[in-house]
Amino acid sequence: MRDIGIDWDDLKRYVKEQIYTLPGIKNHKDKLTVLLTGSRAIGTYSKGSDVDIDVICTKEVYNKIQSEMVERGLTTNKKVAFYYLPKIGWDKYFGKEVGQPHISITNIDIIKEQIKSFEDVPVWIWSNAVIINDPRAQFKRIISLFKEYPMEVLKRKVKYRYLLSLYWLIDVYPHNHSKTDEVFSGTLAIVNGINELYKFFYLIEGKSFLIWKNYLYMLKQQS
Repeated sequence: MRDIGIDWDDLKRYVKEQIYTLPGIKNHKDKLTVLLTGSRAIGTYSKGSDVDIDVICTKEVYNKIQSEMVERGLTTNKKVAFYYLPKIGWDKYFGKEVGQPHISITNIDIIKEQIKSFEDVPVWIWSNAVIINDPRAQFKRIISLFKEYPMEVLKRKVKYRYLLSLYWLIDVYPHNHSKTDEVFSGTLAIVNGINELYKFFYLIEGKSFLIWKNYLYMLKQQS
């Protein structure tokens, strides 16, 4: 079982007592996929990392959940499905050092489109998610659609990242580093160039790339 830095039984208890009891969700819990994502799912967490939970459902169920969330005053926008819940008391599940858990609710059709379109960061997030509950394997079936990038897609992505990295690194040269504002611009160009290069090297191996902050953590662990 993957190391997530918190006890699995405590996580399942949190989902049962805090997620499945939310307005709207409690009426559809048998139709919901629940995932652990973020740093704890991919192994780049620290003691204080929060607990990222994603709830996946059909568009119909999503709309019903969000309508009830609006009615209860938990959100003012049906399109925004990101919640910090509960605001207090999560330490009884995970301890005082763990960051506040939060949940996102996502229409499963959006994930299908992200996989179909080979969107790099979403592909990374979903392919590294840890399944807590997945009725009828609805999430597994979708994520299984992504095996690897088709060669034409990979070539296009590699070329784009390579050229973008060159753009940023070339942009460093014109700046006069004797002026503070230009030093900042030059530094920003270097950072952006390195960022694009790291994406380039991931794509060379046929992999989707992770979020920048997680990449920095992995570099630190390997140094």
